[in-house]
Amino acid sequence: MKEYVEKIKKEDGDYNFKKFIFVGNIDFRKDLSITIFKKANFGRATFEGNAFFEGATFEGNAYFRKTTFEGYINFSEATFQGDIDFRGATFKEDADFSRTIFKGRIDFLKTTFQGDTSFIEAIFDGNAYFDIAIFRGVVGFCNATFKVFAYFKRVTFEGISSFRRATFKIDADFNRTVFEGNAYFDSAIFQRNVDFLKVTFQGDADFTWATFEGDTCFEVKSFEKDINFAKANLFPGKELNFKVENNKGDISFE
Repeated sequence: MKEYVEKIKKEDGDYNFKKFIFVGNIDFRKDLSITIFKKANFGRATFEGNAFFEGATFEGNAYFRKTTFEGYINFSEATFQGDIDFRGATFKEDADFSRTIFKGRIDFLKTTFQGDTSFIEAIFDGNAYFDIAIFRGVVGFCNATFKVFAYFKRVTFEGISSFRRATFKIDADFNRTVFEGNAYFDSAIFQRNVDFLKVTFQGDADFTWATFEGDTCFEVKSFEKDINFAKANLFPGKELNFKVENNKGDISFE
């Protein structure tokens, strides 16, 4: 592999690891001295051990479609300057995207996260697509910033999910998403419209001190436990559409 990497560096080319099997742990900075990827293709690759991309810069588009990560994966503080494609990827252990910067389109369509996942303080400059993704462990988007559209349609959060202090600058869509564990949106800021149409909350949902600056749709399918809107801020003149089909818990606005 080192010979291939050196060849790519000399030619100033793109890395193509499509369908490659990485045996054991791999640290691209320490083991291969790679900190900058132009275009990178890891489509259908398999990482059998832990993989470290922390602090890496992807200057072009990056492809991880249907890639399998069997160990821990670390993309913390990485920068993706182009589009990134994780559609259909599987993360079998914990995944760390904390403080990562996504400048292009971000696509996690039908991605499965089996361990805990962190997008804490991540910055999404492009449209973010998490539609039909499955998060089986704890997932954190605390202090994350979504500068364009954020799509979480038909996502399944099986564990605790936290969007505490997250900022959504454009529309956010959680249409038909299922929160099986507790969901935390406390102190989150929705600067445009937000849609929770047909959402199911099976655990507690916390929206305390959340700010809704645009139109807000809470046509929720069901609350299994309690939902708390205490100290939440709804801007004057904006529409609040609140309806619950099946409510087993308490709803608090105080």
